[in-house]
Amino acid sequence: APFFAHVIRSSGHSDSKIGLTALEALHPVWHNREDEFNAVFDSESTMFEVLKRILAVGFAEPTIDYGQIIPVRDQQRTVYRHMYQPDNYIGMLKRSIKLIDDDEPDGVEVEYFDPVTWKSETILCLLPGDLGINPEKVRAFGVTNRDKAYQFGMRKRRIRRYRRTRFDFKTELDALNSRYLDYCALADDIPGYEQSGTVVGFSGRSIYVDHIGLEWQSGQSQIRALRKPDGTLSGPYTVTLGNANNEWIIDADLDFTPVLDGSIEPPLYMFGINERWCN
Repeated sequence: APFFAHVIRSSGHSDSKIGLTALEALHPVWHNREDEFNAVFDSESTMFEVLKRILAVGFAEPTIDYGQIIPVRDQQRTVYRHMYQPDNYIGMLKRSIKLIDDDEPDGVEVEYFDPVTWKSETILCLLPGDLGINPEKVRAFGVTNRDKAYQFGMRKRRIRRYRRTRFDFKTELDALNSRYLDYCALADDIPGYEQSGTVVGFSGRSIYVDHIGLEWQSGQSQIRALRKPDGTLSGPYTVTLGNANNEWIIDADLDFTPVLDGSIEPPLYMFGINERWCN
């Protein structure tokens, strides 16, 4: 983290151009994992390309957001940021799944610098079922530890193997709320999956929606999330059916106050069972 900031400062930028909050949050993650960047730059490059190579050893990437260079790490996220659904899409949500090709690499061969031999060494990274006959060759620039090179390669291999579903959608200005690698909830209108619509009223923990007769599945926990005025997600909440056919009773107090006087867009909602209330 200090070297990331040093590169930006040495290029003539002030601290106001560095995402110091994000950098401060990531520093202990890298430090506790013993993720280190150890390399020499012996040729000219751009500042942004250098930052990419520095952050790669910590599974992160540089992004530019509102005039700042902010590191974003590819890591587990459990808190939903924003929600998008047919009510604020332009068109439809498109889902595409990439199947495994016959000539697709079946492993990753990582090249790293060994500090004992002072030479480049390689390590083969395989998942169950991989033969390693046609591995993808990558260079872990800045990695000088065999175990770290293996982590680097296995991360690359798992991304290629398991990230095969892509969602595409368009909005007006709503999607400008989200940043790179944000964890967001998406809904479509495929029958049997999540359902969505608009909130028309509330009283305490009772929420009234614009659709009557929503499909409730017996024996399943019913989950609902609301969209706040800033686009972020409120919830998810476990809900039960109220006295009216469009009334829900949530299991906790709302963390915002819905505005329903028409001055701004009313809250949107997503609804479904525990395993299938959003994408």
